[in-house]
Amino acid sequence: MYQENKSLAHNLSGLLRESTSDDWALIEAIDTLASAHGDDVYDEFFYVLIRKRFGAETAVMHWKSIISLISSVIAPPYVHKGFLPTVLHYMQREAVILSNPRFFEADYFDNIQRSSITDGLTGLYNQTFFKITLTKMIQQARRHEMSPFAIVLLDLDHFKQYNDACGHLAGDHALKQVASIIQQSIRESDIAVRYGGEEFAILLPQATRIYAANVAEPIRQAIEAALFVGQEHLPSRNLTISGGIAEYPLDAVDAEALIQIADDELYKAKSRRNCIYPAGEERRNGFRSPVRSLVEFAEPVDKNFRPGMTYDINEYGMSLGCDVSFMVGSEVTLRFYRPFWNGDVLLSGTVRQVRKSGELNYIGIEFNRNELESDTDLSIFCHTHYRK
Repeated sequence: MYQENKSLAHNLSGLLRESTSDDWALIEAIDTLASAHGDDVYDEFFYVLIRKRFGAETAVMHWKSIISLISSVIAPPYVHKGFLPTVLHYMQREAVILSNPRFFEADYFDNIQRSSITDGLTGLYNQTFFKITLTKMIQQARRHEMSPFAIVLLDLDHFKQYNDACGHLAGDHALKQVASIIQQSIRESDIAVRYGGEEFAILLPQATRIYAANVAEPIRQAIEAALFVGQEHLPSRNLTISGGIAEYPLDAVDAEALIQIADDELYKAKSRRNCIYPAGEERRNGFRSPVRSLVEFAEPVDKNFRPGMTYDINEYGMSLGCDVSFMVGSEVTLRFYRPFWNGDVLLSGTVRQVRKSGELNYIGIEFNRNELESDTDLSIFCHTHYRK
């Protein structure tokens, strides 16, 4: 009996530490063990997790109560945290078995929880966490009419060739390097994910598809410019990345369809390599044309306009090079005027991205399009060789 319990404990510990298993896969695996070995499995599960034994009958009762509770534990601080925190919640709040949290092996539990939602190599969130979070965001958006959000799928180009030429240790180092670039390029509220293999994903709350493109493109450029050990052995002599974008609810209204659209756009991008693709003709029209032209800018409360230089632009937004730094989310007033533009327009926008290079700041701005009165206003961009 001792050997059997020891074997069960070993199997359960392995299941709890398996970082790629989602909540329901873990639950199903434990139920499968119980079908093969009896209800003592549930008792052993609680012992492995919290070092308490209840006996098979009571353990089954607790197990069933926890399963029925999972769907209702979706409010902070448990949202996005899944099955194992629900066990702790039940034991402390519902059954009042763990009246003093000191009796719970917090470090062990925290390690299990962290490994269940993150990728062991890169430290980014894993695909399971990404899909759970995306599904819950869509559910919340439907209930509360939340603002749009976007996802980006990214895939390293010719990574198999890189692994073959440089070895898997170099490949692992490259993946960690890419993960670091992605993490440093996004907001604190954004979620960076190792989606699987050499594929990554980003979940961007409160973001349009244009904003997503303005996040993904600098990441693409940074990876193209980065030095990866042994990349000279690739046919292109450079390790690069491609990406596809999808926006909720414009492109799709459920998680699976949204991921599929982003994946379809990634497939198109992979046919060219080292590029970011939109979803559909409308987004292709939304990409910015590279333009160097003078524009004046000021904070809304400031009447003192300063000169800046555009680097790319369309009717949705622009990148501005200037000597002033703005906070992400702040407002800026822009003044386009002849002879640098094909008309005179005063327009405000919201700062969506800030990047510093040397003495210059690059500011990604999304226009407040409700201020554009007509195609006459949009015609100022015709001077820049931009085509609608």
